[in-house]
Amino acid sequence: MEQQTDNQETDSAGIKFVELLKFHQMDIYRYVFSMVPRHQDAQEIAQETSLSLWDRREQYDQDRPFLPWAFRFAYFEVLKYRKTQKRDRHYLNDDIIKQLAAKRLDRQSLMDTRKEALESCIQALEDKDKHLLQMRYHSGVTIKKVAEITAIPANTLYKMLERIRNKLMHCISRKVPAAQHNQKENEQ
Repeated sequence: MEQQTDNQETDSAGIKFVELLKFHQMDIYRYVFSMVPRHQDAQEIAQETSLSLWDRREQYDQDRPFLPWAFRFAYFEVLKYRKTQKRDRHYLNDDIIKQLAAKRLDRQSLMDTRKEALESCIQALEDKDKHLLQMRYHSGVTIKKVAEITAIPANTLYKMLERIRNKLMHCISRKVPAAQHNQKENEQ
């Protein structure tokens, strides 16, 4: 009976870890992509990072933030991958990679705040603007295809998307300073 309880706790911890890893998958990918030049390489390294994290899931201290721990694994996966790609002139040297990794980690809080602000600003858009963003960026549909689907000329779509991006940029600019101020007060 005691062994069954231990197995249930292990299964529960594994499920929680998978949920945590899944939730932060794009953060890990973006972190890796900030250090390698190609999308495909970043995807491969992020996948290897996920495998490394899974193999060492029992070492994770749940009382500490997940991303800094995961980013450390990603950093070492980038270095490992770079050793196999040494001849490629598109890769930065190890010192620059180290600086980029540290800078990215330092900026994670700001990036999280900006991401939350973006999500809030998107929700405040009109439905037609949200639908256009969804088609173009989330689904990855080309402007030409969006023009065919919506019967709106491509040039008009470009202008509409520029207007939406400007709205989002201004909205984020208004929200982020307030969020940073509140964060500083909470830290004191």
